[in-house]
Amino acid sequence: MTQLDGSTIEALRPPAKATFEVYEGKDEKWRWRLVHDNGNVIADSGQGYSSKRSAQKGLRSVKRNALGAPVEPVGGDAERDVRSASDAENEGSESGTAES
Repeated sequence: MTQLDGSTIEALRPPAKATFEVYEGKDEKWRWRLVHDNGNVIADSGQGYSSKRSAQKGLRSVKRNALGAPVEPVGGDAERDVRSASDAENEGSESGTAES
């Protein structure tokens, strides 16, 4: 197996189409959000944190734990169609749209 260093991996990774932002809300709580290049917010923390550091810690946890997470339908009697998050993302990019 070929060994790759960090710079090689970064060079092979496609450019991101979104940016994570950590910000202080009007309620003085810290939050994070994922903003697509087109300006749409495609994910957010859903909760306020008491400090910027806590918001950053929550974001790190999401980034670490969400990779490859399954996508599962909720409710109804629909047959379970469990796919990985990357499958769902590829499906959206193939049609030229992004789901939010």
